[in-house]
Amino acid sequence: LPIHSHLHRPALPVLLTMALLFLSACDEFRPVSHSGAGAYEATMTPVPGGFAVAWYDDRDGNPEIYFRLVDSQGRPQGPEHRLTNDPEFSYEADLAWANGNLAVGWYERSMNGSLRAKLGVWTLSGEPRWTKTVSSAARDGRNIVIRANKNELFSAWIEDLGGDDA
Repeated sequence: LPIHSHLHRPALPVLLTMALLFLSACDEFRPVSHSGAGAYEATMTPVPGGFAVAWYDDRDGNPEIYFRLVDSQGRPQGPEHRLTNDPEFSYEADLAWANGNLAVGWYERSMNGSLRAKLGVWTLSGEPRWTKTVSSAARDGRNIVIRANKNELFSAWIEDLGGDDA
């Protein structure tokens, strides 16, 4: 899939808050993750047969990105899939259904505090196709948003110098 990107450095810090509310015909809440570690910064996108839902949690002592398929009523349709597995802390996934695969954007915080916006594609069964760092190594990259149109991915993220210059 070709990647189209746009870099943006805001003049003031940007605060983005997203709430996920699962609307369905039933009157009950359905947990997506059963890890006991919570499910933070959740997002979802429509896929055939329902939705893909992604979040991060720290069930293993390190924040990582997970996703799970659910039906239109929010009932799990398979296991949770761990998408990231590295020493960096992975946060704030965004999802898009892209040409029969699941495109995922997120950012990672390294042990030295630097931030890197990432983009990857997985199958609905959780098999990785590819991942790529999309932000500059000379700047902090975070809060990536992705959209898909047929076989093209579009992404945008915040980049700044980091530290006191952010």
